[in-house]
Amino acid sequence: MHSPCRLNIDVEWQTLKNTLQQTANEALGQRKKRRHKRRLILWNEDIKNVIENKKKAYLRHRTTRS
Repeated sequence: MHSPCRLNIDVEWQTLKNTLQQTANEALGQRKKRRHKRRLILWNEDIKNVIENKKKAYLRHRTTRS
């Protein structure tokens, strides 16, 4: 159970937070939401194998370089 003092602080905090958000929004505007990147449509086993081979070659290179 919350004390009356705690509830008063919560109300004050919400008022301050809402005022700051509204003022910032009016002064600065809002960002547009980013769209997700499109995935490669032509994905198949050949591409999967090429990527796996590339990763293996890279790991082999990392372990053998001097």
